[in-house]
Amino acid sequence: FSKLIFVRNLVLLRYIKRNPWNCYTLSIKFQLLENVRTTKLLLKWAVFSAVALLAPCLLLLKRNSCVRNSNEESLWGALLDLCNALTILLSLLFLMCSQRSWRFALFSKFRL
Repeated sequence: FSKLIFVRNLVLLRYIKRNPWNCYTLSIKFQLLENVRTTKLLLKWAVFSAVALLAPCLLLLKRNSCVRNSNEESLWGALLDLCNALTILLSLLFLMCSQRSWRFALFSKFRL
């Protein structure tokens, strides 16, 4: 769905650049540019999230195939929890590093 919005905003932006027909095109142009930037970020994050969720899904399947209340099930469950925490952390870092101003703020905060 966001891909459809992204393409629609790009088409409208190209149309406005070719045909500036009224005095409000500047504000519309900046709004469309912001929409394109936002939907591009959402698309990147959606792809990253879909790939990152493969490992927890596989771990969940493995944990559910174990005998109930066994040590093996507990170990797979702990590994699943760790994988979920790492997925969330990596997702947040991905979002922070995907925008130039956010990346600069993050790196300056930790003096990297």
